[in-house]
Amino acid sequence: AGAAAADTAAVDTTAEAPAPRDSVAETPARATAPESTAGLTFTLEAHLAGDTWVVFQQEDPQAPELGRYTGALAASLLTVFGAAPERPRRFYCPLTKQPMSAGEAAQALTAFFAGLSRRHGGRRALLCVDETLARSVLGGERFETVKLGEMPALAVDSLQEMLDRPALAKKRSWQAMVAHGFAGSRG
Repeated sequence: AGAAAADTAAVDTTAEAPAPRDSVAETPARATAPESTAGLTFTLEAHLAGDTWVVFQQEDPQAPELGRYTGALAASLLTVFGAAPERPRRFYCPLTKQPMSAGEAAQALTAFFAGLSRRHGGRRALLCVDETLARSVLGGERFETVKLGEMPALAVDSLQEMLDRPALAKKRSWQAMVAHGFAGSRG
């Protein structure tokens, strides 16, 4: 407790004086800038549920699957769609070790879903993705239908957002799903 009080006191005294331009507080902002120019990195997990591909953005794109809590939430959502437990299909961006721009990722994702649709069926996609991914790759806002090639698609809140802010994220996602006809077999 004494160490915490000392840390708090140190923070309080520095808050009174303006920080110098090259302070440690600015280091994270400079460190994130090169990542944005390195291209997109994300992993999507897709499940076919009737005529809908239900797609989840993995919170950790390097992980082999969804996390414990997001996986449980995904299973609940798949139940709403009447999906049988099956091995998911995954889309990895970048496809190789070379960085991919948003346009390249959008083209690759469109081709991925066109191939899935031809091989396994499905005529539309519901994507649970964060806002950045929806805007950059799908080219639209969440909660509004967009086209993924020839396939209608609806992006809603990511699973992680639904866990972080359940009252807001689940409500607005469900309302968009109902409004646009993506409410699943039980909606």
